[in-house]
Amino acid sequence: MKTFIQLAAMLGLVAATEEEASTKLTAAAKEGIELRTALGAKDHGEATSNLSKLTTEAARVPALVVELEGFRKERSTREDTERKSHVDAVVLAMALPEEQRARVTASLTLHAKTDWAGFQREYPMPSAEELGQRAQDGGRLERAPRSQKRAAPADVGAGPGADDLVEAATLLVEEHAARGEKLSFSEAIEMLTDTMPSTQTAEDDGK
Repeated sequence: MKTFIQLAAMLGLVAATEEEASTKLTAAAKEGIELRTALGAKDHGEATSNLSKLTTEAARVPALVVELEGFRKERSTREDTERKSHVDAVVLAMALPEEQRARVTASLTLHAKTDWAGFQREYPMPSAEELGQRAQDGGRLERAPRSQKRAAPADVGAGPGADDLVEAATLLVEEHAARGEKLSFSEAIEMLTDTMPSTQTAEDDGK
């Protein structure tokens, strides 16, 4: 019959006396039972299988973290683009003198970044009709009254909505930037609205 010291040695436990070996063996057995319980296993084989599965899942964590960071970065970029497009549209609709645009844009950009929901309530997206008119005016018109700026978007018939127009203008600006060409947001709006039938023409045709 093997002694406690011999049994401990088989498990890699070093003990100088039988009593010490017995204490270490008892502790090792207790740890084994606790580990098996934590793994939800009934025996050694099931514990080994469950541990293998956990190890496999743990190996996937770094890749999942990278994927999550990618999603977060993509969402952040999309939100930044959406905020910038909205600010550009609001500034365009204001028909400000050129020397005031940079300062107002910076102020509105900070507002949108710190309180996006509040910014959207304070500065609703201008209508497609208003954006097109402002782009064609080239900033020559007087600034629209605040009540007019906040008015509900006008009915532009079958034409694109303001969100569609802003999205298309943003993509157009990005495409030009990718080719190393500079195109302002207002220029993109004007290019797009040039291809849209004017509401005045439509009204004349209907008379």
